[in-house]
Amino acid sequence: MKKIILILIIGMVGPATLADYSGINPFCNFKCESIPPLEDSHQVNHEEGSPLITDMSYTLVTWNIYKGRKDNFEDSFFTLMADVDIAAIQEHLGSTNIEKLYHDTISPLHSALGISFIFSGDMPTGVMNLSRWPIQNSQYFRTEDLEPFVKAPKGTIATVHDLPGVGQLLVVNIHGINFRRAAGLRRQLRQTEDLLTHHDGPIIYTGDFNTKNGTRLKETDEFLAKFGLQRLEYENDQRRLVLDHVYVRGVQVTSQRLLDGYPGSDHPPIKITFQGGGKNISNTQK
Repeated sequence: MKKIILILIIGMVGPATLADYSGINPFCNFKCESIPPLEDSHQVNHEEGSPLITDMSYTLVTWNIYKGRKDNFEDSFFTLMADVDIAAIQEHLGSTNIEKLYHDTISPLHSALGISFIFSGDMPTGVMNLSRWPIQNSQYFRTEDLEPFVKAPKGTIATVHDLPGVGQLLVVNIHGINFRRAAGLRRQLRQTEDLLTHHDGPIIYTGDFNTKNGTRLKETDEFLAKFGLQRLEYENDQRRLVLDHVYVRGVQVTSQRLLDGYPGSDHPPIKITFQGGGKNISNTQK
């Protein structure tokens, strides 16, 4: 009976938001230590250099790495990222081992991190774009909504890369907020509306959208379609929950694969190869 009453109370008060708290969130649960101020939650790092230009074909991987908690994570990551130009990471964890793995695998390494909260052990966690190509610009969007029980926000990181033969590529990496209804995810997607409206070049919008039902997926498809973005599909897609996606505009995708054989996470990675020359949608057509 006590459990039933607790659930009813949570449902009556509705989802918590960051506006309900000031400073450190004292209600963080499940190893959430604190939520840093938004101005301290966006970090961009650069290294000298860019990769050698070869055939102007590029590879992107999107992967929820489950904070690197699986025993096989390091081996899976090293193998998967060996030839990757851009990696969109969800559930990044700022541990010494994971950050060393990034540097050992991708070189030169340019990165943009959006921190959702500080995980147990004083380690930031959130969304992160890793790239061999310099980051021209970056923005971070963090939800006002907090996830139930965990009482922490989710985030979306965006980076722009000048790729020869492609142009100014906008890469948007989202970790969608977990709500039983679609309203929280809808609000999170709309945070990037101005960014999408004013970017005339190619776009890859990817990540773990947490589209746990048809309504959430339909709303995501419809929102991104307004900006000319189309969701990729995969021949071998046997997922019970279809949470992770890649949407593209203005690039020509030559390979798209949902990968198995990578036990380093509870999510399968998605790997695409692309080049310039895809269909673009100008602002006047949106």
